[in-house]
Amino acid sequence: MFSGSTQGVRRFSLLLLEEGELYVEDFVASARWPAGVAGNWQRLPHMKGQLRLCTKSLFWEPDDVRVPIVRLPFQFVEGMEGAGERRLLVTTTRVVKMRGNAADTPYVVERAGNGSAPHPQPLQWEFELSYARLEGVMPLAQQMMVASRLPAAEQEEFLQATMAAAEAGARFDLGGLRSPAERLLLELGATLLSQGALVREPGRLLVTDQRLYFQPLHNISGHAAVSSHPLTAVAAVARRRYSLRDLGLEMFFSQPDSSRQQLEVAASPPFWGAASALFAFSSREQREQAVAVLAAQQDLGAALPGGREAATACSAILEADPSWLSRVTAAWQRGLLSNLDYLLFLNLASGRTFNDLSQYPVMPWVLADYASPALDLSSPQTFRDLSLPVGALNPRRLAMLRERFADMAGFSAEPPFLYGSHYSTPGFTMFWLVRAAPAHLLRLQAGRFDSPDRLFCGVGEAWEGVTGSNPGDVKELIPEFYTRHDFLLNSRNLGLGTRQNGQPVGDVQLPPWAASPSHFQAVLRAALEAPFVSANLHHWIDLVFGCKQRGEAALEAHNVFRHTAYEGAVDIDGVADRTERIALETQIAEFGQCPRQLFTHRHPQRLVCPPAEVPPPDAAAAQGGGGAAAGASSQALPLALVATILAATREGAGNSPRLEVPRQLAELDVAVRRQRRQEEDAAARAAAAAAGDDAEQADGPTSAGGSQANAARSGADHMPSHHAAASPASGRLRSLGAWAAERKQAVGDRLAGSVGAVRDALAMPAASGASDDAAVAVSGGSASRLQSLFNRRGPAPAAVSATSPATSAAAANEPAGEWSSNAAAPSTTARSPPKSPAAGGAAGLVSSISGRLASFSLPRGQAPGSPVLGSGGSVQVASCPQQPALSAAATAETAAVGRQPADSSGTVWKFARRAAVGDRSAGSRRSSEQGATSSDEEEHDGPPPPQQHLPPLRSSGSGDGGSGIVRRSGSGRSAAELLEAQRQRMLSHGRGETATLAAASSPAAAAAAERRHRTGWYGAGLRDRLAAVSVLAAGSESINGCALAAVADQQPQQYAYSASHSGWLRVHRLHGGEQVRASSISEQPLTSVALLAAPGGGGSGGGPGGQVHPLVLCGSFDACVHAYSPGSGRCVGSFQAAADAVACVQLVGGGGGGGGGTSGGSSCRLLTASWDGTLRGWELAEGRQPWASTLPQPAWSVQAPSAVWAVAAAPDGGLVLAGTEDGLVAAYDPRQPPSSRPLWSRHLLADNYIGGLELCPSGTAAVVAAADGSLSLLDLRHSGAVVARVVPSGAPLRCCSTDGVLALAGDERGALHVWHVAQQLDGGQGAAPLGSWTAPQPDGLFSSLAPHLSCEGAAVNSLAVMPSVCGGGVDVLTGHENGQLSWLSTVAGRAE
Repeated sequence: MFSGSTQGVRRFSLLLLEEGELYVEDFVASARWPAGVAGNWQRLPHMKGQLRLCTKSLFWEPDDVRVPIVRLPFQFVEGMEGAGERRLLVTTTRVVKMRGNAADTPYVVERAGNGSAPHPQPLQWEFELSYARLEGVMPLAQQMMVASRLPAAEQEEFLQATMAAAEAGARFDLGGLRSPAERLLLELGATLLSQGALVREPGRLLVTDQRLYFQPLHNISGHAAVSSHPLTAVAAVARRRYSLRDLGLEMFFSQPDSSRQQLEVAASPPFWGAASALFAFSSREQREQAVAVLAAQQDLGAALPGGREAATACSAILEADPSWLSRVTAAWQRGLLSNLDYLLFLNLASGRTFNDLSQYPVMPWVLADYASPALDLSSPQTFRDLSLPVGALNPRRLAMLRERFADMAGFSAEPPFLYGSHYSTPGFTMFWLVRAAPAHLLRLQAGRFDSPDRLFCGVGEAWEGVTGSNPGDVKELIPEFYTRHDFLLNSRNLGLGTRQNGQPVGDVQLPPWAASPSHFQAVLRAALEAPFVSANLHHWIDLVFGCKQRGEAALEAHNVFRHTAYEGAVDIDGVADRTERIALETQIAEFGQCPRQLFTHRHPQRLVCPPAEVPPPDAAAAQGGGGAAAGASSQALPLALVATILAATREGAGNSPRLEVPRQLAELDVAVRRQRRQEEDAAARAAAAAAGDDAEQADGPTSAGGSQANAARSGADHMPSHHAAASPASGRLRSLGAWAAERKQAVGDRLAGSVGAVRDALAMPAASGASDDAAVAVSGGSASRLQSLFNRRGPAPAAVSATSPATSAAAANEPAGEWSSNAAAPSTTARSPPKSPAAGGAAGLVSSISGRLASFSLPRGQAPGSPVLGSGGSVQVASCPQQPALSAAATAETAAVGRQPADSSGTVWKFARRAAVGDRSAGSRRSSEQGATSSDEEEHDGPPPPQQHLPPLRSSGSGDGGSGIVRRSGSGRSAAELLEAQRQRMLSHGRGETATLAAASSPAAAAAAERRHRTGWYGAGLRDRLAAVSVLAAGSESINGCALAAVADQQPQQYAYSASHSGWLRVHRLHGGEQVRASSISEQPLTSVALLAAPGGGGSGGGPGGQVHPLVLCGSFDACVHAYSPGSGRCVGSFQAAADAVACVQLVGGGGGGGGGTSGGSSCRLLTASWDGTLRGWELAEGRQPWASTLPQPAWSVQAPSAVWAVAAAPDGGLVLAGTEDGLVAAYDPRQPPSSRPLWSRHLLADNYIGGLELCPSGTAAVVAAADGSLSLLDLRHSGAVVARVVPSGAPLRCCSTDGVLALAGDERGALHVWHVAQQLDGGQGAAPLGSWTAPQPDGLFSSLAPHLSCEGAAVNSLAVMPSVCGGGVDVLTGHENGQLSWLSTVAGRAE
């Protein structure tokens, strides 16, 4: 794709156009370069070049290659007028410069006045046409400018109609024929797809009896207007898909070279400028008409070795003709084709092509060791498990994805999927090829390279990325890894930036075992042909091309992608709505496509096993594998491959393959080994059970649990390390969620030996009828060790039936996760809670251990800190895995509970903080049926002994006794009112303590106490109480905005609203994590979220389950604000709020609740801030909503000096702060007459953006988060003077929030920082907030909060805070760049 062209390098390319932009016409002209724009290094008064008119912009290409090409987007053109016959005057506020010195560097955007003046003078460009007149240019240019400002759907319709009219009037110029004797056979309209299908050139395809011609609609290159190739040198014609539609046709051309000079004799030049060409037709009928005409030509492929017969065979091979497919597979089985050649054949046969980035050939990762100094290709640990897709290589990530898949089945309108991204996408392909084709990456990413730390920097880092926790990184490799090595070198000296560790991005960092890029490629080729890969490659083929690609087999193999990735799943032509169809086509092109399914049954295994040797450092890659790939470029590879296949099938003709698989390959097959391991585990369990029975009969001790553990450990043979944990035990742990698994595994490992000893001790008296005292005596050492352990960690309740030792022993041998089932078992004997782990003897001790291990389990999908339904209808708070397993009742000052009378058999003892779900097990169901415990009768353990490592717990004063039980409110108030009342109680709680102190001391002491004991509505000790609860998956694209709101139901429920870079809005129920709404509301990325509640608590109508959701307002890159109703699940309207992307939306006035709640009311206004520098206020009163108006007008408008990235406003809307892209914070009063000057402005940093702004509730200070990694506190009473400034980590900060006492800020590394701003307002002398358990540093900073493991390293783009519906706590929601939402809460460890 990148090396097949024989034409010279040229500066202007259709790659420079925007997505969806079309080329119209070009004119020779001269230009007067504005003095305010850099680039005219010679200061010439006029410079010659070409003026190129496109549908969305004007391009000026100077003849001097040292001067950059200039793009003038019509979106920012303020005027276009003529002067005289040939002079065109264009005034614009923005200029995009590209390809200066013909280099592929990031585009440079210059604005009028460089953003320094509030109302800069526009830039004026003057063009003098050399030959054309204005009457032939102006009407067309003005039409394009007007069309560029239409809504997206209307704009697309206009442009398509314009281009269709131009194409309909085009005819092939017969003057371009090579010979007047040629006979015309077919002329059709077609589109040539080039540059990886990023460039689409409409034109005319002509077939004569001698040659194939293509004449583009516009001759952009300036070279020959027509491309042609002799039919005798057309090697193959293969049908292809384009955007999942069967409209493509790929032609492969044989090119003359030094070794094939005879081609020039049989085929006269000129030849096509590339080894292949991909065309798209308007209909399948036209495509088939072209195929039929070409196939009927007797001269087709006559110049090839083998003539027309070879050309016919080439086409059949590349189209996966069934007879050829079986022959090629048999040749591979016998070893006549290498693994590399066979994989390349499967790619091409399934429709993959080097001419389309969305269908680029895919190759597997085969190595898993990128850290060792040397490789051992005979060791299975060196290789990746080819029976699993990349997304399933990390068991923790797979567990999370499977949970999301199960949740999606219940609420998502589209079919559920495991992976939102594909293993092969244009972005992933260009991730690998950024050094080889930088212009393509600039085209994909709007003129910018990615962040240096997100580029392809090292092979080992890339492997860690695809096997890490990011659910969106599931990319496989491309053929270049096995066929060439130059793409690993920065031979163009591209400026790719500097990483955060200070290292510049240059050549790709290779593993320690690779001596050079060529040696690295040679080792990969050798690894691909190694015995382990030959034994398992058929599994990977099943996943990508075969029977496990779709259906139930794909689900069992963890291989399910979005339904739009599969052929035939979407009828694009059947979508009537143009906007929806465009969005669907964009999704298909950008999110990847599965190859055409070639096999419906299991693929056979290879039957040969060549030895594997690591090539020496000076080995050439071509020597490692040979075959078609040796020395062939990407586009020439298909024909070289076909030649290899033809030779291999001729060599193996008449030879039937052996049906048996060699023993060595069978032993290396991971599926065979997995089945063997399962059989061994089953046999070990049966043997352990039999040994246990024999031991009981012989009065001897045994441990079935230990035998099972040993069997599981012995089953984990020499598999790669990232699969060694795939045992039945680890499978049960993964089902609990990653965080619970880690905690339970840690405790289980610590107690494994002691638990086994106690169980051994229990088994002996159980069989002989010995007493409990004897059991304790036998295991006294273990019991004492365990008792001391639990005394340190706090007591754990036990569920022990005082019936018989045998019953106790049976309970002790239950798995840890089944403890609640034992607790609820029916019994006629009264149960009573032991006052210490040893109170019930060894049986009580073991049950206590089981209970503690089980306390780390939650019902599936239940998040810690969330209310869950207990027995008898009571509501409890689920425990947080990051806190010690203490009873929720331990927060209350309750007395120890004595033994119950014998008639209280219905009472079930359990951990008070462990969720008791009604259908958890059969035992718990029986308990529920018996009416075991009501919410008022439920009993708990006594308070734990004092512990030095925990903060003191005290009653919250909320009326529930601090038990952690959330009772349903009987009032009729809305959820928003309840939360606002709770927030006021939290504030008044701090004020009440201050008033008490003031009454008992002097005024000076009262003032000091006031400063010392301010807590803010976040509550006391936020840093110590705040802990990660769960992660919500919200797609694979970056989360740019998020919000929290409480929705009224039978009890208040909290919902998370997130806006992603893909244009999708998602709604999640916070407690439980399920997604209840997902909708694509914009074709462009969404930037921000605001929630609007209608007066009286009305929202957007009834939602799922009868809830009333707020109306969601989202800013977008398309310069619009979109209004979405979660209740109806649709977008209710939108309006254009600016001329550039709307970066921020915020509601002011109307008495909106703080902390991330909703705002509403007749006086509420919407504040929008845009990258064009405008700040605007919009009325939201009934009947005046801008999205419901035909001509919306803002109530006020203010112009900031440059693009606005962050905004904050006082509740009454009287003060608005704007943070700009150049580090300026400016204050405005919208109530004053419009003025070009702000109230005040303050430059905080140079040439970088303000990431977040937040006003303190007092209105006298503001917190600013900046891209230089600093947090600043501004005093608004002194024109924004900087009171304090800290740098938490050095990483750029993107968002912040504050309650006036503490401030939260998220950075690009995924960390959350806490800053005591009240201490800074007190001049640095203030104490920590009341109840703080960890004092801040002198600068007010607390230690940062590490993100959830799945969000580690993913930037925090947005932040939302609000009081928890559980009462007495705060919930924090962070939106991350990897498409995930992280929920943190203080409920599980609240101090009040």
